[in-house]
Order: sequence, then structure tokens, then C-alpha cells
Amino acid sequence: MAPRDGSSDSDSALFVRRIKEEIDRLTCEQDEAIKTATFLGMTAQQERQFHVRRGRITRLIEQLAIFEEVQ
Repeated sequence: MAPRDGSSDSDSALFVRRIKEEIDRLTCEQDEAIKTATFLGMTAQQERQFHVRRGRITRLIEQLAIFEEVQ
């Protein structure tokens, strides 16, 4: 699907960049949580946060895949 004007290209690029940045940030947080858990373990709250981040990453990847599919 080709954008109708230049602003659509810009909006699309911004959307993709923001999703990828959030995925990167959340992935870094997940990596840190795993490193910490390896040595110290996880509290119940940290485990919940880990699962929430994992779910958010999954949803973002799904959004990105759908968006790129219709482009």
C-alpha cells in the first residue's frame, strides 16, 4: 500500500521507529533482569514485571508485522 503523500511516509517511518525503539528498550530491560536473576533470583514483583514486558514485546512485534504487511 503506497502512501498518498509525503506526510504518510514520515508518519509511517516515525511509527516504525518508535515501535522498534520500545522493543529495544524493553529487550534491554529483559536482559538486565535475566542477568540479575542469574545471581540474585527474582522477587514475585520482578517476575510479574518480566512477564508484563515479555507480553508487551510480543504485542509490539505483532503490531509491527501487521503494519509492515499492509505497507
